[in-house]
Amino acid sequence: MSNVLPPHDKKYLKREYTLRLFTVFFLFLLSTGLFATILLLPSYFISQSKEASIERQSQLLQRAITFRESDRSTASLVTTKQKLNELAALRMQTPHTDVISAVVRSTDSTITVDAFYYTKKSVDNAELKITGRALSRTALLSFSDRLKRERVFERVDLPVSSLARDANIVFSITLEGDF
Repeated sequence: MSNVLPPHDKKYLKREYTLRLFTVFFLFLLSTGLFATILLLPSYFISQSKEASIERQSQLLQRAITFRESDRSTASLVTTKQKLNELAALRMQTPHTDVISAVVRSTDSTITVDAFYYTKKSVDNAELKITGRALSRTALLSFSDRLKRERVFERVDLPVSSLARDANIVFSITLEGDF
């Protein structure tokens, strides 16, 4: 078949064909992009709302953590204050070494102390129970009198049952005071 179109028209038709092909291609690309954008908009809005929700939850958690930390520090301060008050009360009390020294000073060769039993009754009151042996009733009574003269003890209790025997008496004396 022979070529009936002149070369000039041939060139023009080829250029117009290419232009139309590119126009269709770009229109297809534009419509695909527009369609994809329309389909992605709901996902975008959902993700934005989730991000805002997560940020609010994060802020609430930060506030809760701050509140708990301040609550813990307040509780810590309260317990520290209580401990300091207890230490101040202990500082005002007679040291245990002074109490034991007072008992040892009051003993003589006729008295043997076997054991000390310490009981804390309250913040400003304690009980010390002394058990031991005395050679005679008079030695035990004089030991009790010497303990009563000590300023460390507020009360000295010698049970009457300890005075039942005359010699080799097993005794138990209860001392009370602020120690």
